[in-house]
Amino acid sequence: MDIFIYCGLFVIGMTFFPLFLSLWSSKTKKFMDQRLNQIIALQQTKQTPPVDLTKIERFMDNLPNKVSQSIQGSVNRHKGILGELIGYIHLQAQYDRIIPLNSITDFVGIRFPKNGDLGTIDFIDIKTGKSAKLSSDQTALRKLIQNKQIGFIKFEVNIDET
Repeated sequence: MDIFIYCGLFVIGMTFFPLFLSLWSSKTKKFMDQRLNQIIALQQTKQTPPVDLTKIERFMDNLPNKVSQSIQGSVNRHKGILGELIGYIHLQAQYDRIIPLNSITDFVGIRFPKNGDLGTIDFIDIKTGKSAKLSSDQTALRKLIQNKQIGFIKFEVNIDET
């Protein structure tokens, strides 16, 4: 599980690093250098650094709204991708086949009948976050499934060899 945490941190770090560099001002650099020197000095004396987030909160409050929204959107996107990756790994143990769709739903999971289990076909959408909701297409798909309006179509194409 640790590898997923490290991968997630790497993805988040690679996302924010260019943005962080573009927002880096001399005042911010000076503040960060002073804080880093304080932490180094405290580590050398084996003391715990005091936690004061007010300066960081003020800095974040002064960011333009569009920059703040851009940061949050990037975080949400990467969080969703990481959630799908972790979900996919967990789903592999539960299904015989996992088919990535990335359209309407993330995956179709198939568990074939065996040992008295009837088997299932499940449409799986992985959501991250507490306020994640189904899209209108996902809601419509769920309704089709609940109403048993599901079919299997064999589509044949004949190609003339001449």
